[in-house]
Amino acid sequence: MPGPSLRKRSSAEASGLFYDHFRLGLVRDIPGFGGADIRADQPLSFPRLFSGIPTIAPALFGLCLSQTETDAQLLTQPDFCVPPNALGPGSPGIPAQFGIDHLNKVVAPGHAPIPINSVVNQSNAQQLSGLSPNDYLTAADAAIGAPPGFWLWGPFGALSFEVFQPGNFPVTIDPSFATPYTRSYTLGVQRQLGSDWVISADFYHKAIENLLGVRETNLPFAARLDNSGGSLTQVNGYGPWYSGVYNAGILSFEKRMSKRFTLGGSYAYVSENDDALNSNLGTGALGTSSGGNSGYPTDSFRGIVPTVTDPGTKNPVTGAVICPGGATNASASFIACNGNFVPKAGIFYDGAKLDSGPSDFALRHTFEVHGLIELPWKFRSAACSERKAASTTLPSPFSPSIRMAMATTARATLKTGRNAFTAPPFVNMDLRIARTWVIRERFKIQGLFEFFNLFNNANPAAIQNQQAQAATFGSVSQHLPGREGQVGLRLTF
Repeated sequence: MPGPSLRKRSSAEASGLFYDHFRLGLVRDIPGFGGADIRADQPLSFPRLFSGIPTIAPALFGLCLSQTETDAQLLTQPDFCVPPNALGPGSPGIPAQFGIDHLNKVVAPGHAPIPINSVVNQSNAQQLSGLSPNDYLTAADAAIGAPPGFWLWGPFGALSFEVFQPGNFPVTIDPSFATPYTRSYTLGVQRQLGSDWVISADFYHKAIENLLGVRETNLPFAARLDNSGGSLTQVNGYGPWYSGVYNAGILSFEKRMSKRFTLGGSYAYVSENDDALNSNLGTGALGTSSGGNSGYPTDSFRGIVPTVTDPGTKNPVTGAVICPGGATNASASFIACNGNFVPKAGIFYDGAKLDSGPSDFALRHTFEVHGLIELPWKFRSAACSERKAASTTLPSPFSPSIRMAMATTARATLKTGRNAFTAPPFVNMDLRIARTWVIRERFKIQGLFEFFNLFNNANPAAIQNQQAQAATFGSVSQHLPGREGQVGLRLTF
């Protein structure tokens, strides 16, 4: 009568619906959940008035300044506060409205103008302008056509205005708030080969819905045409804006201890995608998070797209047409004169989907092998080798336009997507050789030699991910430690 077969096969499957908990780090800034009501105050300062401004930052918040020309020069040779192509290839420039000496002429009647490039602050404003500090602020508001209270004496007494007012960032719970959940199922088969070997094949699927995060819920669609969002009180809506899908296939093998050795390993192929631009989905008051990326999606608009027409742009001084405009999204999407992407009207548009791509934590390929060998004279050697390939955490390709305080965004190029590049592989081999001596029944001493990164591979610790630096983009900017070894004694009692 034949004996039982040594080859056995088994299979298993499971599925479930799992609801998440609200982690403290995600709700600590939401008053509706009992968290802290944290607001931000961010001024933009002008210690030399409009002189010496090296960036286009003021233009991002409605103050269009020339960096080199005076008011008189702007009348004959117009300048740009945002140069052409600054917001992406083909984007038009934005003409400057004010010269570097514009506020130097804010003085009392009969008083000489403030010398250009002079340091002006609350303590010397009266001496330089003949106006009291408060009167100077009032006159400076009128000089740029701003409402009363626009200017203030900010950090170190410098002339400043609030980029974000202290109360501008309430974090509200959106009416569509929902609990995050995951639909999951797994399927696996396992087969025994002989008396020592087992091989397995498993498939895992997880669909993660209602990932919580923050977006600007009062973003007006028309703001992407005229960058008018900065005039609104920004509202951060905490809600279920994001989703992700995880699929993995894993092949593994295991050999039980026999003939003085054991061996095991696995290969995993993983597809892990989501539309959460940043892996830190905290509710920071400015929508920022670790890594320097904004916690907001690239485009915060979510809803049915209305029909709009591009008004074009003109030189505010001469009235000359810079970009004629006239394009409409009634039948197709287009790029507005200010470089912002305008999707087709009548469709449901979810700006977060622009950020769809591999997860910040995605590991496409992982191969790992481990084993243990019993050597002569009671020595044991254990080793573990692994190789990984991951997507790099790179910026979204949608170049930011003049955002004011809102997330109006240019979609200047679609050549690459979020996390579209692959980092150099991580390859590592660790080895241990050990022997144990029994001194008494309860006392044991183990001597060991350990090596980490045995083959001294140059594994990446950081990748240069600034797309503006094309020559070094994607290169390794920092490596993990090379080969390391140690000798040790361990006493067990």
